[in-house]
Amino acid sequence: MALDGTLQSSYPVYLEAGGEMGLLTRTFDWSGTVLGSPDTWSPNLLTTLSIILNSRFPMFLWWGPDLVQFYNDAYRPSLGNDGKHPKALGQRGEECWPEIWPVIKPLIDQVMAGGEATWNEDQLIPIYRNNRLEDVYWTFSYSRVIDVDGKIGGVLVTCNETTNKIKTIQEIDHALTELTESQSSLNNMIKQAPIAIGVLKTRDLLIATANDKLLHFWGKSTAVIGQPLAAALPELQGQPFLQILDDVYTSGQGYSDHEVPTLLERDGVLNKYYFDLLYQPISDETGKTDGILVVATELTEQVNARQIIEENSLQFRQLADSIIQMVWVTDAQGMHEYYNKRWYDFTGSDYESTKGEGWNDMFHP
Repeated sequence: MALDGTLQSSYPVYLEAGGEMGLLTRTFDWSGTVLGSPDTWSPNLLTTLSIILNSRFPMFLWWGPDLVQFYNDAYRPSLGNDGKHPKALGQRGEECWPEIWPVIKPLIDQVMAGGEATWNEDQLIPIYRNNRLEDVYWTFSYSRVIDVDGKIGGVLVTCNETTNKIKTIQEIDHALTELTESQSSLNNMIKQAPIAIGVLKTRDLLIATANDKLLHFWGKSTAVIGQPLAAALPELQGQPFLQILDDVYTSGQGYSDHEVPTLLERDGVLNKYYFDLLYQPISDETGKTDGILVVATELTEQVNARQIIEENSLQFRQLADSIIQMVWVTDAQGMHEYYNKRWYDFTGSDYESTKGEGWNDMFHP
């Protein structure tokens, strides 16, 4: 689809930069796919691709009824070596993912049919990569991308491979159950973990251990070790976290949540960040809670990128409806797919009577 000659001539701007996947996307022979040349693509597809390619958070897109695939550099490592990359680009979803299609296709269908966005946390979905089928854990969301005609054009996947996180937590759980393991070994494991982890002790939530990633999220140095969490992070006052942690400690029940908005001070500036959070009680040999394991994954860039995509789609439709000129969008075959409000006001028609070739009836009855 194309709006006009201006968009056709400027479409390369949307595909600029983006590292390896930006280059592969620009040089790919799209004319041999059902999508056709990029100068025929809809502005919503181009805008979404621009955000995906330039994001540092793993993102993946299925577009159109054939679920043609796009992804960015941040997603690329999850495909492994000697596996699906780079042939996954431009490939139909069903051809690319035969080993997991029965699992993910119902989720895609749900979103494409207008259902709610999906959310799966730390789900085991084995995929073929590195010349073998590997057990891979994912935290991911499937959400719809609205095309210019107001219909669902594709499915945006924002995801994070959590295999390292799951394996680390499993190792820590094992360490906690092995009473013969020394506290120093546990501290070293936490310090070297690839995710943000810390341990709070007693009901006063004393910071017993926090690795570099967690300290970075907090905007603090090792000077906070040994301090109560409330004193080390005074900005938590008025937010729900101190009460949640106290409930975890007193009840012995764990807590987890997704994309939790959090106000934190980093470098003297208070800003909103988003995290996946896990608070897991740690019991002593008598079964009594004597600490809390804290695991955090920052999702700020993912959340901001998704919000931008949603805002851009809405802004285009609002802009088109606000001008006095008539605006319409056609696909590569000249079929009309979108008209702005001015068109319907002028013609007295509606979308159902003018979609596809229906508009011809108005001029050639």
